[in-house]
Amino acid sequence: MNEVWEDYVVLHFDYDGIRVDFDDKATTIHRKTEDGLIIIARNEKDERRIVDHLIKLGFYPAVVPGLPRGGLQLDVGDIEDWMIFIQEDLPNSNAWVG
Repeated sequence: MNEVWEDYVVLHFDYDGIRVDFDDKATTIHRKTEDGLIIIARNEKDERRIVDHLIKLGFYPAVVPGLPRGGLQLDVGDIEDWMIFIQEDLPNSNAWVG
């Protein structure tokens, strides 16, 4: 049996330490603190902008056996695209992440 390597990104968003799956329908995140309940509004516009940018970079939605459910699973179909992403796009992600 030959091993096949696949590179994937599983996308989640972090709101003050709370990880939120992209496909989570909630528009707010609730966090209990010693001072009470904090309600954080999700920034759906920025989340969508990030996903759109990743798609422009060559990612596409994929259902990947063995990867955790939740989030938006994205797959780059070509090793050269993956290397460009790792070496160029990811280090410059502040320009498109916000």
